[in-house]
Amino acid sequence: MKRLCQLVALATFLLLANNLFAQKRDFLSEIKLYKIQDKKLGEIQLGVLKGSSINQRKPLLLLLQGSGDSPTFIYVKSANFVANTIFGAFQNFKDQYHIVYINKAGFPLFDSVATPRIRYPVTAFAVANSTKDWRAESAAKAIDFLLKELPVTPGKVYVAGHSEGAQVAAKVAVLNKRVAKVVVMNTNALDHIYERIIDVR
Repeated sequence: MKRLCQLVALATFLLLANNLFAQKRDFLSEIKLYKIQDKKLGEIQLGVLKGSSINQRKPLLLLLQGSGDSPTFIYVKSANFVANTIFGAFQNFKDQYHIVYINKAGFPLFDSVATPRIRYPVTAFAVANSTKDWRAESAAKAIDFLLKELPVTPGKVYVAGHSEGAQVAAKVAVLNKRVAKVVVMNTNALDHIYERIIDVR
C-alpha cells in the first residue's frame, strides 16, 4: 500500500509539472524506439527513456495519455521544443523506472510540425480505431514485448493513465495479468472516447 501511495503521489506531482522537453533537438537520442507489427492492431510504436541505466533491472511504468488527435511527442520547429500532451516531466525518473510511452492508433509516437497551431492530419485508420479496445490491447501487447526486451524487476509492472488514458489503463490490467498496479488521474466513469461524434457536430 505504501508503494502504491508513493506511485500515486509521484504521478500527481508529475501531472502538474511542465510537460515540455524544452530546447532538445536531440530528443530522439534520449529515447529508445520500438515497433511492433500486429496483424489485428497494425503498427504499435513504443518509446523508452534511456536515462543512464536502460540496461539496469528496474520497474516498468507504461504511460497512457488522454484523448487527442496527435502524436505522443511533437517537435515544434518554430519554438525548438518537443511537446508531450502529458507526462513530459516523467523524464526526471528515467533512472528509477523504465518510462514507456506508446502511440495511439494511426498516429506516430513522434513527429515534427512547423508551428504548434497546425492540426495534425488524421488518417482513416486512426478514425476507425480510435477506441478503448485498440489502446488497451496495444498496451497489453507492448508490456509482453518489453518484458522480453528490457530487464524489468519481477512483479513491478505499472500502468498510469490520465483522463481517457486512465480508462484505458484499467482495461490493460484486465487484459494483462502482469500489471501489478494501476494509477488513474483526472478521469471519470463515463467512457468518453467520442471525439468522432464531436467532430461530426
